[in-house]
Amino acid sequence: MFAIILADTNDAGLEPLTSRLPHALLPLVGKPVLVHLLEQLHRNNIMDVMVVSPDHHERLATSIDTGPLLGMRISFAAGLPDLRRNPDETLVIGSRYLVDLNWRLITEGLSESNGHENSMMITSSARPVALIVPPGASDLVPDNWIDVEQMLLPGVPVDNPPVLSIDSLKNYVESSFRLLNEKFQHFFPAGRQNMAGLYVSPKATVKPQSLQSNNAYVGSYSRIDATATLHGDVVVGEKVVIDRGASISNSIILDGTYVGAMTRCHNAIIHQNLLIRVCLL
Repeated sequence: MFAIILADTNDAGLEPLTSRLPHALLPLVGKPVLVHLLEQLHRNNIMDVMVVSPDHHERLATSIDTGPLLGMRISFAAGLPDLRRNPDETLVIGSRYLVDLNWRLITEGLSESNGHENSMMITSSARPVALIVPPGASDLVPDNWIDVEQMLLPGVPVDNPPVLSIDSLKNYVESSFRLLNEKFQHFFPAGRQNMAGLYVSPKATVKPQSLQSNNAYVGSYSRIDATATLHGDVVVGEKVVIDRGASISNSIILDGTYVGAMTRCHNAIIHQNLLIRVCLL
């Protein structure tokens, strides 16, 4: 089986973050969205993958560490090949939704039960989450997932699997916190769990007295002062410094950010000099 990840999106729901980082490189609890998708395919034993990104394929190719994905053949391209000539069945997914399914079992089950000759859309709660293109299909597939969603194709529903939505700032924050709080089959925070609710990556410095949170992730080479405190759910990226007396609650601090002494941060995304307030229920 061949898989394609459509890594670009023309959805503006994640601006201004996506003016700095491509959608596929947005970190989701220590891993870029694209890495979560590649790891899922690897666990599903789908080993031949093309990442399509008209605007960012070169940057994605140099930014993603594919070394741990042993045996996986990953290519990066600006556009799709003509799937109508592909001799193998093709799974097409986007980077807006991380759907907790075994894609190989889903596609093999459909092939055995239906022997389909035309492309089919996999849907969850009436939302398109994947496209299956059989060999010799007549459909011309666009290179952006937003456009794929608009294709008029037969839909095959799946029973409401867990979905992490990365299609708005609010959903991005809530999906990050869900990944900290819930157990998924295919998606996991980076780092290792040092204690209940705390995931820590290598070379991170955080003292137990700082943790007054439900769940937290602290990325590599980040330092949290012993007098700073984390409350609620908190995600701290790589090479972050949270200085003395700072208080962070229900927020995401992205890579390379300095949080000054005595700062109070609640329901926000901070990326270096960018502060985005997010309304969470």
